[in-house]
Amino acid sequence: MLKKVLLVEDEMLLAENLKLYLEKLPCEVHLAADGATGIQLARTLLPEVIVLDYRLPDMEGFQVLDGLEMHWQGGCILITGHPSSQVLESAKRRRISHIMFKPFPLEELRRLVSGLLETPIVQKNRPMAIIEERRKERINVFPLKMYDGSWVMANRRQPLLSLSLKRGVASERLADDDAGEAQ
Repeated sequence: MLKKVLLVEDEMLLAENLKLYLEKLPCEVHLAADGATGIQLARTLLPEVIVLDYRLPDMEGFQVLDGLEMHWQGGCILITGHPSSQVLESAKRRRISHIMFKPFPLEELRRLVSGLLETPIVQKNRPMAIIEERRKERINVFPLKMYDGSWVMANRRQPLLSLSLKRGVASERLADDDAGEAQ
């Protein structure tokens, strides 16, 4: 019988993506779009792990856990886009094992859920040389929120100063070429 994971997340696009990704583990993933549905599903399904959003439309994620206190014992991963010291303290009091700040790497969530389910992650056989080569070419990538509220992954391959210097050198070369042709 497959172990159960309950994902309580109100952003449905994110919830569907997380569900599809977590289903790669040997587990059943069930979705709840609000706290009340999350409490009801947790009481009937008794999942081994709950992945819980902090801000839900009808209540905070902690209220979901408080509503389940007598009915459920399992692992919980809190996901939030609003980290604060109050959230961290409340999570410690409720024995939440992990807190993830949005946006987060999907592989990290999968690793945490797998650890709580105590199921090994099956990885495809990849040549070690390719993995080592990728590590040598490490790129500084970070999430960046755009003005319209969307997120993109930004990439800092070269410092801004070196780019402007290279552009300056390139424009000097063009100017030299134009001067040489004029003579």
